[in-house]
Amino acid sequence: VLHPLDVGWAPARGAALDERGVRDEFLDHVAEVAAAEFGQAEGSALVFVPGAREVDGVVARLSAHGVRALPLHGRLDARAQDAALADEGGERVVVATAVAESSLTVPGVRLVVDAGLSREPRFDQARGMAGLVTVRESQAAATQRAGRAARLGPGRVVRCFAADEWAGMA
Repeated sequence: VLHPLDVGWAPARGAALDERGVRDEFLDHVAEVAAAEFGQAEGSALVFVPGAREVDGVVARLSAHGVRALPLHGRLDARAQDAALADEGGERVVVATAVAESSLTVPGVRLVVDAGLSREPRFDQARGMAGLVTVRESQAAATQRAGRAARLGPGRVVRCFAADEWAGMA
């Protein structure tokens, strides 16, 4: 982190996950937090969610609120990824998977909203196959994501989980 970073906490009322994965109510919460914070922030925002489905869901919710939102995930074609990364001077919210944690620079970001979730490969012994599982992110991932807000100047990160969950994270 190059500049001062303000950390905020915005836990959802209900659980983020159920047996099917990320709950729609949690995506509603992430989008509401992002829209409210973006309305008060300087510069662009970067919202981290675990996968392409969640990216598309939050982009749709933000767009419905009149917020300029762009998706960024590995399933997008190069042109769509370039659009999210282009520095056109306009403020926007880029909703991304972990692809934007470290390898890519999203210009103008001064706000990060972190859902606190990531997708990790796991081997399922019962099925005898590997797959991606949505889990609570690690402290290292949360720190990496937060740092994206303070690269250009003072920034803010809002984590969509409770502050007391921090100690229990890997």
